[in-house]
Order: sequence, then C-alpha cells, then structure tokens
Amino acid sequence: MSWIVSVVLFLGLALVTYRAAKLRGEWSWPAFFWTLGLILVYVGLVAAIVVATIAWGPDPAIATAAIVAAVLVGAVPLGIVAKRIQRHYLGPHV
Repeated sequence: MSWIVSVVLFLGLALVTYRAAKLRGEWSWPAFFWTLGLILVYVGLVAAIVVATIAWGPDPAIATAAIVAAVLVGAVPLGIVAKRIQRHYLGPHV
C-alpha cells in the first residue's frame, strides 16, 4: 500500500514541477526527448564499458578505476551538450 502513496506523491510532484517550469518558460518537450536520448546512449556506453571491464579486469581495483573514469569523463561532455540543447530550444536566457 505504501508504494501507491509513493507513486501518487511522485506523480503529483512531477506535475507541479512541470507546470512551474512551463510557466517560467524553462520547459521544452523536444529538448527533453533529445536530452533523454543522449542520456540513454551515455548509459548504454557506460554499461558496455562496465561489462567489458568486469570481463577483462584481472584486478578489481583497476576495473573499478576504469569504470569510475568512464563515468567521470563522459559526464562533463554530457552536461555541455545537454546545456546546448536546452539553449537551442529555450533560448540563451535559460
């Protein structure tokens, strides 16, 4: 029963946040879907690196370092591209 309350609260919070962002001019569905696609590709690449590193890595410390490096190296370009997508659809004022 508690999961139902959690889902209802989450959906209510998401709706309130969406409406507030839409009123402030900070929301764009095309920007959302482009960013979502970008994140899904990034997660897929990191998952492939994790699987390859775990299969290859003879030393757990080296495997962990490779996984953390892949996540950190990819996060910065992902943020830059996401910000450019947002500016493209919403303008430079956002």
